[in-house]
Amino acid sequence: GLTVTSNSAQHLMMKWNGRPRSALIIAKKGDSSVVAMLQDMAAWLFSQGIVVVLEPEIFEDQPGLRTILKNARVFSGRDKLSRCIDLVITIGGDGTLTWAVSRFHGAMPPVLSFAAGSLGFLTPFPLDSWVRTLTQLLDLHQSERPLRLTCRMRLQVTVRRHGEAEPCSRLSHLQCLNEVLVHRGKSGCVAKLDVNVDGERVTLLQGDGLILATPTGSTAYSLAAGGSMVHPGVPAILLTPVSPHSLSFRPAVLPDSAVVRIGVPLSARCGAALSVDGRDICMLNVGDSLEASVSPHPVPTLCCATETKDWFTSVHEGLQWNRRLEQR
Repeated sequence: GLTVTSNSAQHLMMKWNGRPRSALIIAKKGDSSVVAMLQDMAAWLFSQGIVVVLEPEIFEDQPGLRTILKNARVFSGRDKLSRCIDLVITIGGDGTLTWAVSRFHGAMPPVLSFAAGSLGFLTPFPLDSWVRTLTQLLDLHQSERPLRLTCRMRLQVTVRRHGEAEPCSRLSHLQCLNEVLVHRGKSGCVAKLDVNVDGERVTLLQGDGLILATPTGSTAYSLAAGGSMVHPGVPAILLTPVSPHSLSFRPAVLPDSAVVRIGVPLSARCGAALSVDGRDICMLNVGDSLEASVSPHPVPTLCCATETKDWFTSVHEGLQWNRRLEQR
């Protein structure tokens, strides 16, 4: 288990009670250097008495690993990972982390993310120093120093079909780390979407679509659509239109207490498509709607330095934010 202490919602510290007993490693597929690092990391964790758990897909992608990592365990869809995993380690980019998060539909253990991708907004730890990082994490030098933690807000989404009293169980409480996107899909028509916040009708979108983003997702699709960058410690939901047919529809920032409902009105010419974290979920027919609110299950990610320094480092390096020559 672990202890989390905080003097504010933005500054969280973590310390293990004992040591983690099991670690789930999720690695970027199709990269031979990442696979080689996975082998070394798993062997090192074995030597520390930690049970290593891998995705079954990694053995399908790399059949030779079954012999090399014969002590590793795999999980199935029936396993409740939140009950048997103490630490999640990702080796890859932001997509690898997002995929790892999607494996947990409820509470998540701490996540340690090593950078082996492109942008790396969510992967602050350099891969070439993984031994030092894990040594500090497991407190092998017995310094007993707490570790800095960022609790990244998730959204939960529920779809309601027109005329049905109860939501479909398959489309209920979907977890979202980055953004919820409602868009016109394959239709050539302008999407028409009713937007309600806390039971109050706010506006009618007519355009390509609408994004509901978390602070973590503010540097992804929402940013490309004109939304603001938001520090991950800010408790907020971003409402960002995608190509609105209006000169005055600006992005808005809502409190994290908001409950947002997006519906396809009966007057719409066509339905809309729903995507969560880049994954196509379903089509929304005329009269259907979705409800989004803050999930009770955030994603605890370990900081390399501090929450603020990690975030500004990512936007400086990933987006070249405010880079220019200084005036003399």
